[in-house]
Amino acid sequence: MPTIAAYLSELTARLEALLEDRLLGAWLIGSGALGGFDRLRSDVDVQAVCTARLARTELQRLATSLSHEALPCPVRGLEFVLYAREDLTDPHGPAFQLNLNTGPRMGHHAGYDPGAEPRFWFVLDVAIAREHAHRLTGLRPETILPALPRSLVRSALHDALEWYRAHDGAQAVLAACRAWAWAIDGCWLSKGDAAVWATAQLADRTPVAKALARHADSAPGPTDRAGGSGGPRGAPARRGRRIARDLLEPSPAIRKCRARAEASQVHMAIPPSLPMVSRSSRSGGARRVGGPMSLVVPRGLYGR
Repeated sequence: MPTIAAYLSELTARLEALLEDRLLGAWLIGSGALGGFDRLRSDVDVQAVCTARLARTELQRLATSLSHEALPCPVRGLEFVLYAREDLTDPHGPAFQLNLNTGPRMGHHAGYDPGAEPRFWFVLDVAIAREHAHRLTGLRPETILPALPRSLVRSALHDALEWYRAHDGAQAVLAACRAWAWAIDGCWLSKGDAAVWATAQLADRTPVAKALARHADSAPGPTDRAGGSGGPRGAPARRGRRIARDLLEPSPAIRKCRARAEASQVHMAIPPSLPMVSRSSRSGGARRVGGPMSLVVPRGLYGR
């Protein structure tokens, strides 16, 4: 099985060969770009933009070339999204040409209709990638990816939290931490870093610490496909120690976020339609993220 670096190199070479001068850029995004990558749990997320829309036959050929069968993925899977530059500014959010999920521990999916899939994932991907993506080839992301309207990003955060609430309580807490950090400090953090950021704002760290622990311990291991136990022995303990360390020692990304906020006095708001229920408190009120695991979020999430 290739290393992740070798895998990305070969993936990039295939993109360049198939798209030639129509490829404007390709970037590593997601946890690999934000610093939260976990080889046992994370996907490889790649985003690319081309000059114009491609024919369905070309998109299908690209999907086949990047599939796990043709290019074995060394981790859980690949999430690859291709956009035409003109579709990045769709009023409903960036509209993909190809949304490919493929890998040893994920279901294979090749989507060609952006109207058939939730748009909020792609809004958030583009918003985060514009600031944090790592260039694989072509132009830098900020020269191609647009600065999306704040209202569109807020709506996408709302929809993402609704989705997580319905599917995974621990992930809902971490997603709420990320949304909160973005709303207050204007920074995109990995879920792990966002959780650490949030603990600095909360009197009770327990819900966030539990969410982090549950998130880490649910990581699928390399033997899952064959029906074995999740991951090598000792991995949960190592992840637990890392969580404890991170709660006490903020990462460089968190320190950078705080410095940026202090320098620019960024204070953005998420609309009150977020899936949270008002609760009174002696300190002037708070809002609670519902679901299997709760997190009290100060009113700062809604603006000042």
